Amino acid sequence: MMATLGTSTEIESGYIQASSTGTISEDIGFRPDYIEFISAQQIESTDFTEADPENNDCPDNVNGWSEGSVIFGGSGIDKQFSIGMFRNSDSTNGHITSSSTNHVIRNVYTSQDGNECGRLEVSVSGVYSNGFEVNVEGRHSYDEIVRYKAYQFPDNMEFDAGMVEIDSSNSGSVDVNSLGFQPANLHIRAGQQISSKNSVNSYWRAPAGRSKGYATLDESGNVIDQQSIGTASSSDSTNAHRSLASDQHVLNTVYVDQNADVQGRLEGAISGADSDGFTMNIEKNTYGSDEIFLYRAWGSSYYEYDVGYKVINTQGTHSFTTEYQGSSFEPDAIDIYAEQQISSINDEVVTDTNNGCANAGGWSNGFYETADDKQWALSTGRTSDSQDSHRYGASTSESLLNLYNYDGNDCGNFKGTVVGASSSGFEMDIDFDSNFDSNYGEEMVYYRAFNFQTAPPQVTSIEFYNSTDRHAFGVIANVTEGSNDISSCEVTADYSGYSETYNGNAVQLNSTHSQCRYEWIRYDDNSQWEDLHDNNDQLLEMDVTVEASDIDGLSSQKTDTNRFPNHRPNITGISYNNYSTFHGFEMTAELEGLDTESTEELGSCELEFSDDDGNVVAENGVLNHSFGDFDDATCNYDNVNSSMPYPSGVPLYQGFEVLESIDTEFNVTDHHDNYSVSTDSNTIPNSDPFSSNPEPQDGGVTSSFPVILNATVNDLEGDELNATIYNQTGGVIGSQQSLFSGGRIGFEYDFPESTQTEYDWIVEVEDRWGETNTTYSFTKIIGRSYRSGLNLDLNYSSIVLSAGDNEYTELTISNNVEHEKNLTVNLTGVETEFLNGDKVRTFPNFEGQSSRTYMLRVTPEKQTSEDLTVVVTNNELGIKTEKVIDVETLSNSQESNEVPGIGIIQFLFLLVVSTVLYSVRL
Repeated sequence: MMATLGTSTEIESGYIQASSTGTISEDIGFRPDYIEFISAQQIESTDFTEADPENNDCPDNVNGWSEGSVIFGGSGIDKQFSIGMFRNSDSTNGHITSSSTNHVIRNVYTSQDGNECGRLEVSVSGVYSNGFEVNVEGRHSYDEIVRYKAYQFPDNMEFDAGMVEIDSSNSGSVDVNSLGFQPANLHIRAGQQISSKNSVNSYWRAPAGRSKGYATLDESGNVIDQQSIGTASSSDSTNAHRSLASDQHVLNTVYVDQNADVQGRLEGAISGADSDGFTMNIEKNTYGSDEIFLYRAWGSSYYEYDVGYKVINTQGTHSFTTEYQGSSFEPDAIDIYAEQQISSINDEVVTDTNNGCANAGGWSNGFYETADDKQWALSTGRTSDSQDSHRYGASTSESLLNLYNYDGNDCGNFKGTVVGASSSGFEMDIDFDSNFDSNYGEEMVYYRAFNFQTAPPQVTSIEFYNSTDRHAFGVIANVTEGSNDISSCEVTADYSGYSETYNGNAVQLNSTHSQCRYEWIRYDDNSQWEDLHDNNDQLLEMDVTVEASDIDGLSSQKTDTNRFPNHRPNITGISYNNYSTFHGFEMTAELEGLDTESTEELGSCELEFSDDDGNVVAENGVLNHSFGDFDDATCNYDNVNSSMPYPSGVPLYQGFEVLESIDTEFNVTDHHDNYSVSTDSNTIPNSDPFSSNPEPQDGGVTSSFPVILNATVNDLEGDELNATIYNQTGGVIGSQQSLFSGGRIGFEYDFPESTQTEYDWIVEVEDRWGETNTTYSFTKIIGRSYRSGLNLDLNYSSIVLSAGDNEYTELTISNNVEHEKNLTVNLTGVETEFLNGDKVRTFPNFEGQSSRTYMLRVTPEKQTSEDLTVVVTNNELGIKTEKVIDVETLSNSQESNEVPGIGIIQFLFLLVVSTVLYSVRL
């Protein structure tokens, strides 16, 4: 798991005294993320050394230990657990082991025969902003001390702890793959025959032992070093014990009988780690017991760590060097551990059978804090030779306290006090008495050191997202918070020294994680990038470095690579334009969604045309970048025709043919060789031939017999034509072959005897691929029936007026047949005109069986006697109708009054009426 609260590492160690059951609150000044607990039975104060009474059963001679941990999440307790092992130091015949996932301490008081006589059970019940709370669920006889080490970590610290069971048949590996991070430092703790995760088991005359180990790993998950120490004996009238140490294992227990002879082994070594957890290789598992081990895993983060050991054989000050990745560091916290009579690595010590102080065994567990210059130790010592009692003690002035014992008597004291930490490690003052010096002489001390530096934010990963419509990409870097929240971030993109730096956007996701974001990195951000793209068509792969900083200026960075993206041209549609003047067509493909760094991003468009006969023609299209928006273009090829393919010697029509469907494969490629393909088809067109300019005119008339029928044949593509003229019943009048466009076909047609006056005739024109039939009609007429009616509205048979005056008269033209006429009216003789000034007017569509009236104006300039001639001509037949009117022009107006029947009043009335008619009828 990962710490959820806190901005920097805080460490506090202390103790809880279980003097009664119930809740105990502990104020440590911060909210912890993780706490370790340890107890040794019967230790009731922080500074004392004492021997239990001889030959005194439960509870006075109980002897054991319990270790546990609790991890807190954002909402409270995440998990807690413990293990322990216990026996009596008076004529022991049995022992008890315990484990729990609901307690951090489970101490079981044990009789000589391995029977339970009471418990101390402690669970963590809450966590607060300034500390935590425990619940003493049960106690027995003693106001026992429980030591703790509490940690608050930066947000980016990764750690976990838990319990793992090893099956008795397991001889392979144990994978702890639920961490969710790659561990860099491991602490492994085990006690023999703790066989399940929630148990209290009694063992009669059986082996008993313990193992404590550490391991460190590098950033690749490879083991740097590992070490373990432990002691084993029997709980059946013990005569000797076996102690062992190793720098090849983190779990190393041996199962022995009364005389410390080996009955089985359990050896485990860390073989590696990955992003999910670690693997322990079980090298030996020969006793046949299920076993539990505790692990505490610390991720590879900003902190420094080291494990080591040192053999001490002289008193005075001893230096311990702490190094991380080749450099020394000053530790903030140090775990110090020793097992009695272990004086060399990778060796086993078997004590002499039934030989007093030579059979002494025990352990010391200590801790040192640099910031508070605080240290403490717990210890237990006993003999394995017909033991009657043991010694146990605690100290707040020493971190190493080994108490050697035989029947409760002092066999020697081996003590160590940390006197300071420096940039190269730490120093301990070692003190041992004469009993230790004469009985043993030397001891090996194990340690694990941490330096919790002020933690910068950690850039854990970089993600890229590409633009959908351009050569551009955005950056999202995931950051775990350190001692402070991320306050700023920079993104640098580099290609061969051409770099640009951007101010990213720092976004707080939650209390532990942030992101650094930037959008977009583009080619035109840097002129060298742009030149490499535009001139060399390069899609650059950039080194992108994200650096995240907090308000104290602490920072970390990570580099990853990303290539500028490229997108396929998007073919949105293909259209065709069929030509009407030859057998061919033009095709155009529209493109959109191109990368928009350059107006000429596309490199080429190629087309392949094919038919069902296996003919294939490949052509290059023409790109037009001025089409549409900036990211649009067209590709055009303007002449797919029936003359393709083009090789010499290939007869016409052996390639593509008219009306044949031509398949088109369209391939457009950009400058980065990314392409899109689309297929479509179109038919090579043919324009149907047709006829025009018929004679007689369509809908016209003829009065000549027989009639000559003729028309022009046409083909826009210039194909050779055949033409046939049919009568209205489908009979062939005439046919002609091998005509070309613009030629005429004509044949004489003799009318059948019939009363019918209207006739249809048909012109059929065909080329190789199509034909057109056009029906025309004409009317057979007798000439006089097409003569136009002609009438002038006059009061008298002549027109009489004065010179220089106007005389108006109505001209009515009538059409007595239904057929429309094309008429022309001519006015000749005396000065006469239509009101619009024309002397000649043509009426091309004079409707059948109708009449029209027009106003004429007669305007003689001098006295005369002259005729007015009106001629109406049927232009289709050349038939004319003529009317002549006499016009008398007087010298003055007085003479006009002498005209019989016309007075001045009547004459003025005629002028007024003429004017009105002019305005109404023209």
